[in-house]
Amino acid sequence: MCSKVIAFFLLFVGAWTVHGQNFVQRQGKKVYYKGDEILLRGMAFGNLVWEDAYANTPNKHHSEIDYQRLQDLGMNAIRFYMNYKTFENDANPYNYKQNGWDWIDLNIKWAKAHNIFLILNMHIPQGGFQSQCKGSALWTDTANQNRLVALWKAIAHKYKDEPQIAGFDLVNEPTPSGSIENWTNLAQRIIDGIRTVDNNHMIITERALALGCDYSYTDANSNYPQITESNLMYTVHMYDPYEFTHQNLAWAGTGDGGKYPDNDKITVPADASYATGDYDNPSIGSGTSDWKEYKGTPFSITVDTLLCGRVVFLSNKIAEGMVYFDDFVLNELDASNNIVKTIHAVNLTSGAQWYWSANNTGMNSTSTSGHGDSFSVTITGNTSNATVILPDFAFRVEKGKKYAISGWMKGDNIPLGATASIATEYYYSPSHKPLSARNYQYLLNQITNYTKYIEAKGFPVYFGEFGAGRPCFLNNKGGDRWVADCMHIFDSLGYHFTYHSYKESSFGYYDGWDQPVDPSTVNTDLQDVFKTFFGTANSIQDLTSPNVVGLRIHPNPVGDLLQINLGDGHRLDAAIIIDGSGRKVIESTSIEINVQALKSGMYYIKVVTQNKNVSLKFVKK
Repeated sequence: MCSKVIAFFLLFVGAWTVHGQNFVQRQGKKVYYKGDEILLRGMAFGNLVWEDAYANTPNKHHSEIDYQRLQDLGMNAIRFYMNYKTFENDANPYNYKQNGWDWIDLNIKWAKAHNIFLILNMHIPQGGFQSQCKGSALWTDTANQNRLVALWKAIAHKYKDEPQIAGFDLVNEPTPSGSIENWTNLAQRIIDGIRTVDNNHMIITERALALGCDYSYTDANSNYPQITESNLMYTVHMYDPYEFTHQNLAWAGTGDGGKYPDNDKITVPADASYATGDYDNPSIGSGTSDWKEYKGTPFSITVDTLLCGRVVFLSNKIAEGMVYFDDFVLNELDASNNIVKTIHAVNLTSGAQWYWSANNTGMNSTSTSGHGDSFSVTITGNTSNATVILPDFAFRVEKGKKYAISGWMKGDNIPLGATASIATEYYYSPSHKPLSARNYQYLLNQITNYTKYIEAKGFPVYFGEFGAGRPCFLNNKGGDRWVADCMHIFDSLGYHFTYHSYKESSFGYYDGWDQPVDPSTVNTDLQDVFKTFFGTANSIQDLTSPNVVGLRIHPNPVGDLLQINLGDGHRLDAAIIIDGSGRKVIESTSIEINVQALKSGMYYIKVVTQNKNVSLKFVKK
C-alpha cells in the first residue's frame, strides 16, 4: 500500500512538473519555456486604458494583423495593458463582465496564431492610475485593494492553464502612500491570491515609483516590495534622460531636450543635492521696468566636493507683481576675472523649468513678451523665496575656478522690498556619483544602477517600458540611436524588454489611438532599428503571404547544435547563418546545424522555406 502511495505521489509530481514546464518559468536569473531559455522582447499595447469610454471594448486599439506585424518584426512578446473597468464596474464590484473575458480570449487566440507571449499588466487598478500621483485611492481605501486582489485571483483562475500568457504584471508604477511597506503588503496579498488557484504563471512586479508624490524617495531596498515568491521576474522602466525622451511633448513640459548622443550635454546624478549658491548678484528694482541686462559677480569654487552648477532664476515676495527672465551668458573666469571660456550663451526659447517656493506660493510660467523675441520665463504670486531652475543648463565646476552669469530681466508692479536676480546654484552627490555626458556609457550606467537590486537577488530583469517620444526622431535628434543603444545594452546583459508603445501619438511606433493602424504613420527610423536588431531587415514583410506557422529555433542561447522547427507542411530550402558584421558563416539545408565552431556572440539565421524568407536571432554561448 505504501509503495502505491509513493508511486502515485511521484506520478503526480512528475505530471505537475511537466505541466509547469509548458509555461514560461523563472529559473535563477533566466526564463525558460518548454525546457529552452527564452528572452521576452516586444512592444506594449496601450489598449485605450486611459479612455474610460473604451474600457469595456478596447478592440479599437488593434486586431489580429497587429500581432502579425510584431511577429514579422521578430518580436515575441506584448505587454498587454489592462484597465480594471474592462472587467468590473465600480457600482457592481466583484461581478466580472463577460465581454472583458471575451476580449482577453480573443487576444490569446491571436497571440497563439503568431507565437506572441502576452504579459498581462494591470495598468490602471481600482483606485486610479498610479504614475502621475493620481491613484491615492488604491492606498487609502482598503475596498479598492480587496477588489484588486480578487480581480487578479479571478484572472489567474480563468487562465491558469493558458501557457500563451507569460506572466502577471501586478500593478504599473505603484505610488503607495504612508509607507513603502504598503506596496509590499498589497503585492504579497495579490500573489497569495493568485497562488491559491494558479501555480503555473510567472509573477512580474516592480519597485514603487514614488512614496505618495515624493518621486525622490528611495529606501534601503530601492523601493522593491519584500515579497515571498520564487517564480518571479522584476520589471524596470527606462526613460533616461527624461528631458530627452519626453522632449517637445506638450504634457511633459520639457521643451526641446537636445540630441543623443551629445558629449557636451551634462547629465546630473539622481542624488544631486543642493550645497550653496551665488546670491550676491544685482536685483531688479521695484515698480515697472523694461528689459535690462544685469551683470553678476564672480563666484569662486573653494572646495572640491562640488559637482556641478545650474542656472537659477531667484525671486522673493513678488506677490501681485510679475518678474520676467530671459537671455543669459555664463562664463568661466580666471583669477583676475578675465573670461576663460563661455559655458552657455543662451537665447531662451523653450526648455524645462523646475519651480520651488519656500511656502508653496506663487507660480512660474512663460510669456510671449521676451527680450528681442516672444519668449521669457516668469514668476508671480510668491510671498516668500522662490526659484526656477533650468536643468538643461547644468555645467561642470572645479575647485579654484570662478563663474559669473549675466542676464536680462524686466518687471511689472514689483513691490517695494521684493527682489529678483539671475544666479547659479551648486550641487554635490552624497554617493559621490560623477557627472555623465549624454552617451552610451551614461545609458549603461543608468541601466545597471536600476538593476543592481534585482541582480543581487538573483532574479531575471525585464525592462517592461522603455521608449523615446516621436519628437526624438525628428531633425536628427537621435531617438533611433538611443533605442538601438538601449537594446544593445539589454541584449548584452540578457535582459527582457518591451518598447512603449505600439500605437499612440506621444511614443507610438504607429501614430493614432482609437482607430486601426495607418501604416503610413509608422516611425520608419524606429522600424529600421527593430529590423536591424531582430534580424528581420531582409525578411519578406508581405502581410498577405502565408505565415510560417510554428517556425522556431532552439535552444537559444545555443551551445553546439541549433535545431529548426518548421511547423507542418513546410520544407527547408536553405538556412544561412550571418554574424553581427553581416558575414555569412554557415549555409546548410539541414534542420540541425552544428554551430560549435562559432565564436560566442549574437548571430542571425535566415530560414528559406518555399517562397518566404524569415530571419531570426540567436546567441552562441
